[in-house]
Amino acid sequence: MHSFPVDISDSWGGHKDAAEGQDLKKLHVLPTELTVTIYVKFIESLKAATLDINDSTLMFKYPEVYYLDINLCYKVDKTAGTAKFDKTKKTLTVRVPVTGSTEDSQKVLDRNIKEYKKHHAKENLKNLQISKLDDEVERRRLKKKGVEAEEDAET
Repeated sequence: MHSFPVDISDSWGGHKDAAEGQDLKKLHVLPTELTVTIYVKFIESLKAATLDINDSTLMFKYPEVYYLDINLCYKVDKTAGTAKFDKTKKTLTVRVPVTGSTEDSQKVLDRNIKEYKKHHAKENLKNLQISKLDDEVERRRLKKKGVEAEEDAET
């Protein structure tokens, strides 16, 4: 689970251009914290467990029962993290603050921004085409109305 900073402008619509700019800005925001919840229903205590957090990986091991080694996709501060075992839910919750992006996560971020910009450009083009069609319909309506007004004036 990723945790992100929240701002009042995140929920306020505001001016459309400002909102679009905020959408793009949000794509650049790193999470502030990662939360990993590990369900360990086959153990009662973590005394024999090993939890090792490196710059971008988390490894949890319980002899002959569990082995988990995951890439966190972000650089984390391994010394500032916390871990809590809930005996009733049989979960281990690990929280670590994010300090930066890894090379892999930066590639994903760059790709997502590129896709967002491409999609946004298509939407703008679509809206422009709709706007031009609306203008043409209105022009034709006014032209027809003008013709009807001329006919009424002649009679």
